[in-house]
Amino acid sequence: MVCPRPRRSPSTRTIKTDDDLPAPKAWITIQDHSIALVNNTAAPGDKPEVWSKPQSYFASTNDGGSEFMGQTTSTWFGTKQGDQNTGASAVRSAMSYGYTSYAPIDRCTETFGYTNETAATKTDAEMMSEKSITQEEVDLIRKHCNGTYDQKLRENQFMTMTGGGSGYWLNGCPNYSPGNTSKNMNYTCPAVPVAPGGYKFSILGMLYGSMINSAHNESYGGYGAEGLPDYQVPHWRDLAQYKSLVMTSTLDITNVGENTTVRSAWVEWRNGTTVNFTNISDTTNLAGTKLHFVSPGSGEDEIVLKFAPYYSTGKYERDVAAVKEEFGIPCQYPDHCPNCLDYCVRDITGYEGGFQSKALGREIKKLGNGGLSTLPTQHASKSSFYPNATSTPKSTKEELMSLGGAPKLEVTEVRPVKIFLRKHGGCTGRPASPAAADMSGKNTWPNAPADCPDWFKASTHDGSKWLSEEGGTDVKNEWMIDCEAGDLRCYLVDVHLDLAYLNGTRSVLGDITNDAGSDKYGWGKGTFFMYDPEIGTGDAVGGFGDEIQGSGDLPCPASGCLYPGSDSPAPAPAPDSGSDFPFVFIGVAIGVVALVIGMVVYCVVLRRRKRLKASGTKQVKA
Repeated sequence: MVCPRPRRSPSTRTIKTDDDLPAPKAWITIQDHSIALVNNTAAPGDKPEVWSKPQSYFASTNDGGSEFMGQTTSTWFGTKQGDQNTGASAVRSAMSYGYTSYAPIDRCTETFGYTNETAATKTDAEMMSEKSITQEEVDLIRKHCNGTYDQKLRENQFMTMTGGGSGYWLNGCPNYSPGNTSKNMNYTCPAVPVAPGGYKFSILGMLYGSMINSAHNESYGGYGAEGLPDYQVPHWRDLAQYKSLVMTSTLDITNVGENTTVRSAWVEWRNGTTVNFTNISDTTNLAGTKLHFVSPGSGEDEIVLKFAPYYSTGKYERDVAAVKEEFGIPCQYPDHCPNCLDYCVRDITGYEGGFQSKALGREIKKLGNGGLSTLPTQHASKSSFYPNATSTPKSTKEELMSLGGAPKLEVTEVRPVKIFLRKHGGCTGRPASPAAADMSGKNTWPNAPADCPDWFKASTHDGSKWLSEEGGTDVKNEWMIDCEAGDLRCYLVDVHLDLAYLNGTRSVLGDITNDAGSDKYGWGKGTFFMYDPEIGTGDAVGGFGDEIQGSGDLPCPASGCLYPGSDSPAPAPAPDSGSDFPFVFIGVAIGVVALVIGMVVYCVVLRRRKRLKASGTKQVKA
């Protein structure tokens, strides 16, 4: 599927697309905003402390197959720079952080050019003759056309750049339910259906450092300020001083509706309660809910964003000797090929195929035994990247997880997440050029609006222009997100992950063992989390998933998490369903790394599928 490139003039908000694809009439935009930490002594309503980084770096790549189109990004916060150093110069505290996203490919329309109506007029024999396909493929096309087929995802493939300049494609499972662990599930990830017209993205974060947790006195580095460059000192954090980590994203719903002045947005709970955005308090926990967006009377379908109620977490300890053997520290890209991933990235996702592992065909070396009878002919010319494709016995999923010194993402706890929504205060009026050279964004825009993210305020290295203007794609950040203050425009979504339980003891995520010592790099040990939202058009989004469970040391009371009841504000009724429309999800990271220079855009066109179920209609107030 070819992705259209939306272009919007900030003054007219007009959309144009390349590649002769239809211009989207409605879309929402979700962007990384910031990472913050809530102090142990913070009272309700106190503002979290932003965890910044010296430079706005990111890495990104994309791929696809017969069932899904994928996009992956990786960035970091804290003091990860210089991660080839040891002792007092090692990484003090850092979080590697990134997304992987999947959009099911619609084999009815996008692959073969049919609609439900045109496919119904064709016999199986005619379709096989016209498209040179098998009966099995015809059956699959018909399911896609009539909306009765959901693709299944198990393991998600994340890209990590976690130490010494090296990185991995690795599997992670964000789909476990409470009580599940990687071990008791035999390292098998539950299947999650994703319908054509849906969009699934998962988040991976890893915390590590030589001085990241003073509560572990025996391993705490205690180096003081020596060893760190001055520009890194403000970005060091001792996570023992904080009780939760907050991932904040900007949610821009300004472009819901062809008439962008008329839109409706509401939250739906499991028990059927619905509450307008304008009546949602910034202390209302939205975990396990669905967010609905529509332009009343526009004829467009609604867009739905589902917040999973749980996140998965665990600890890891890496084989640093294996990292040195596989890559060297630091891993060096050759001068003639500074962007060649195969030198410093390894694929440890296996040979499963079907988007349960990274597909063959990429010039990135796969580790582990594949157990294949033969290497497919079309990949024979790249056999050097698959040296053990036919070796036996086939590597197990657990064996793959730590090959080459990779962090083993073994889930040991599944915990409730807390999610809060607050109105964006606006981020407009940025000067034509920065006031100072500062890639962290702290000193470039005096008196900038409080809700402007640091990456938007970051300058290029020489301070001549804004980093968001550097590099380039045809799609500029300012054309996609234009946050102004006001109702039903932009919001900040705060996802809270516990670093400590309510009784004060540290959670698995917050109980980080420091990787300190004269020969330690700071990234050899750590903790991780995975979180798994879903997005799509109305009925393409799945159910609510597991019901939130409570216990004494969780955010919920022992009797369970309570949802808004009859005393909640008046609910917003559901809108009429409309005709098909292209929906575009756009996420942007700004920065420069060896892998990618400039801006990354995730762009997915989602079309409403006809589902075999009945639904009622209600009136909506404009």
